[in-house]
Amino acid sequence: MPQKPGTGAVAIHKFYSFEEDLYHHIREALMILSTGCPMSFFNNPFVKDWLSNLNPKHRPVYRLKLLRIIRCILDVLQNEVIELMCLIISFAKFSTYRMFFNQMHNIVLEGFLKYRNSFIASTSDFWHDPMRKMSFGAAIANIMTNHYRFCNGLTLAVSQTTFEAMMRDKCIQLISIMTPIILRLQMLLDFLCFAYEKTGYNIGIWLEENHRAIGIKPDYIGSHTVDGAGNAGASVATLELHTSEERSQKIVADKCDAHKCNITANIASGTSDHVTNLNPELGEDLKYLHEWLGKIERSGERKKVLSTVQAQHGRKKTTRIETAVTTRWNSRHSETVCANTNQYDIDIAIRRMVCVGGVDEQLYIECDKKRFLWCLH
Repeated sequence: MPQKPGTGAVAIHKFYSFEEDLYHHIREALMILSTGCPMSFFNNPFVKDWLSNLNPKHRPVYRLKLLRIIRCILDVLQNEVIELMCLIISFAKFSTYRMFFNQMHNIVLEGFLKYRNSFIASTSDFWHDPMRKMSFGAAIANIMTNHYRFCNGLTLAVSQTTFEAMMRDKCIQLISIMTPIILRLQMLLDFLCFAYEKTGYNIGIWLEENHRAIGIKPDYIGSHTVDGAGNAGASVATLELHTSEERSQKIVADKCDAHKCNITANIASGTSDHVTNLNPELGEDLKYLHEWLGKIERSGERKKVLSTVQAQHGRKKTTRIETAVTTRWNSRHSETVCANTNQYDIDIAIRRMVCVGGVDEQLYIECDKKRFLWCLH
C-alpha cells in the first residue's frame, strides 16, 4: 500500500537542507509570479500532500520566505530594467551613433511641418524607491503621428522619412497594411536616478535639456502635465521662463487628474498637509487612526495582542491590517475601510496595550499625568 504522505515518507527520507531546497523555493516563487496564483497556494494541505508524494525530501516554501524571495526577484528585475533603460538613453545621448534619437527627431520635425506649434504634450513624474533610498525621474513627450501594422503583428510609429527609406531599400514587405493609422506616440525623453535636489529650478532645467535633445523647440510644446508634488508647478514655470524668448505662446501646465482627485479628497477629509482643510477635526482623527494602525502593523507584540482579542471573539477569518501610504491614491480610503471592519477588535486591543503592564504602558502614564494636570486647572 502507498504510504500516507507526511508520515512514513518523512521518517525514511531526510529533508533537504536550506541551501538544497532554496532552488525549489525559487521555482515556486516564479510559479506564483507567472501564474497569478494566491500567495497561500503552497500552504494548502492538499498541495503539501501532493508535493510530498512527488518529492518527500522537499518542504514547500512558507509564506514569509515566499515574500522575501519574490521581493528579491522583483528587485533584480527592476535593477536590470533600470540599468538597461539608463544605458540605452545614455548611449543615444552621448555617443556618435544617434540612430535611437534620429527616428524621434524625424517624427518631431514632420510634426512641425504639419502643425507648426503646440503639437507636443509632455509629462514628467518622480517617485521614491524605499528599498534603495533613491529617487527616479522620467520625462515623456506625447505626439500624434502615423503608425503602421507590421507582418509580425506589431503596430509601430514610423516617420515619413523612414517609410520612404523602406520603400527605396525594398523593405516595405515588412508592413502588412500600407494605410497608416494616426495614434498617440509616447517618446521617453529621459529616465534617470535624480541625484540633485528636487527644486523647481533643477527640474525645469532638466526638462529643457531633455526636450532639446531630440529637437523639440520651445514653440512645439503646447502643454506639460506634472504630478502632485509641491514643486511641480515651479518646474514648469522655470521651463517656460528659460524658453520665453523662443516661444510665441505660454505652456499650458496642469496636474494629472489622479493627483488632483487625491488632493481634493485630502482637503475634504482634513488630511492634507499643503492647503487649508475643509474638515480639520475629522483630519486629526484620521491621522491619529493612521498612527495607531502603523504601530500595530510594525510591531509583533501589538499584533499578538490584536490576534489574541480576535481569537477570544471567535474570529476564524480576519482581514489584514492596512496602513495608508499617504502619497498613494485611494490609500486613506482602504485604511479607513480596514479600520471600520476591525473596529471592535482594534478598540479593545488598544485598551489592552495602553494600560498598566501593557505594551504601551508609557503612553498610559503620560496620559494619566495629563489628566492630573487638567484636574488641577
